[in-house]
Amino acid sequence: MPVTSTRRNLTIALTFLLAGCATTVPVSVVVPARFPDAPLLRTVYVGDLQGHGGIAVRDALETRLSRHTLDGRLFFTTVRDQRRADGLYGGRMIDARSNEEYYETTQSVCVRSGDDLCASRVNRQVTCTRYSIDLAAQVELIDARSGHIVYSRDHRNRAQDSWCPGQERGRTYDQLEYEAAQGIAGAVLLDVAPHNQQFTASFFTNSDTVSEASRPTFEQATDLAQNDAAYDACQQWSALEPAEPNSAGLLLNLGICSELVGDTNAAENYYYRVMELDPSLNNRAQQGIRRARIAAAGVDQLADIADAERDSWD
Repeated sequence: MPVTSTRRNLTIALTFLLAGCATTVPVSVVVPARFPDAPLLRTVYVGDLQGHGGIAVRDALETRLSRHTLDGRLFFTTVRDQRRADGLYGGRMIDARSNEEYYETTQSVCVRSGDDLCASRVNRQVTCTRYSIDLAAQVELIDARSGHIVYSRDHRNRAQDSWCPGQERGRTYDQLEYEAAQGIAGAVLLDVAPHNQQFTASFFTNSDTVSEASRPTFEQATDLAQNDAAYDACQQWSALEPAEPNSAGLLLNLGICSELVGDTNAAENYYYRVMELDPSLNNRAQQGIRRARIAAAGVDQLADIADAERDSWD
């Protein structure tokens, strides 16, 4: 999937829905990959990881990479011929161990009386079984063109199942091993791929934050936001700013409105002003700054990916 029109795509990603009468809005942003060189390698080959459990980790990682989407489109292309790949995933297993242990617990059991199979119930001490599998892997990504390692990190994950007398074991060894491997693959994906994530922001609804003359407009804007007309609400709140430059609640709303149209610089500026004016809103303002910075970093990373793709076409 070519990553183009970055600013436009982010604006689309930052659209939001209001549920019912709530003034809490979900804000969708593109969270950048933790290792910025990794998502530049879009056509990838996943090789074996040496050691016990390596096949499960390889299969889980290949599945995660091949199914990862960004804004509804597949992000990576996985290939079976490593000569066609830009990036080569591999590595080794650090540890793979299983453990079976027993523990005592109280279980309610039926007591039969005559033909009644469960005439009463009593609590009895029973011995149950807990089975766990721990996997630890060092996963690497190599740039096939340069031979440089662009990603290398250790990951560990555990999967377990338990059962008591009268219960069937829920998952087989292979199923538990693959579950543990999926956890490792999911952690790798956060490192190497940008992804969509939804945060939550809440508008400030108390009209006491503005002067008496501005309250009717502020309250009308709040009503609009509560009735699925948040764009119009933001316009009305914005119109109040010249008259209410020191209203922390109004500025908080304008910060959220700026996020929702992709203006992360304006959002940060609003949130810093909120913290200067009203320390009681520091937590909400700091959360907004964090969201805005993540969104800005996501835009920058998508631009880098788009530039790399254009260079590859030239």
